[in-house]
Amino acid sequence: MLRAATLRLATVLLGTALILSPVRAADYAPEHLAAARAAIAASNTTAAFDNILPNVAQQTKTLFIRTNPTLIRQLEETVTEVAIDFAKRRPDLDREIQRVWASRFSREELEAIAT
Repeated sequence: MLRAATLRLATVLLGTALILSPVRAADYAPEHLAAARAAIAASNTTAAFDNILPNVAQQTKTLFIRTNPTLIRQLEETVTEVAIDFAKRRPDLDREIQRVWASRFSREELEAIAT
């Protein structure tokens, strides 16, 4: 039951983030997305996302272990499994960020940011 609740919560959080993106249906030229990718890399914008998943996983473990310390092993396994599943979706997040940048900046602006 706890594993299912954790999976549902994690799915809802990621789904909400993806749904709220205003540019999901928009298509951009490969060159425009490449410029967005270069600008993002040059500005190191996504570095902040690197620690979010490990921090949330640790906070989740701590919260649930405090609530029911007898389930430590199951909690550790479940949270780790969910975190690994989310880590596999990091490329999806990167693509969404590229689309957001592409929707906000022209290709020329992105190239200027990258340089």
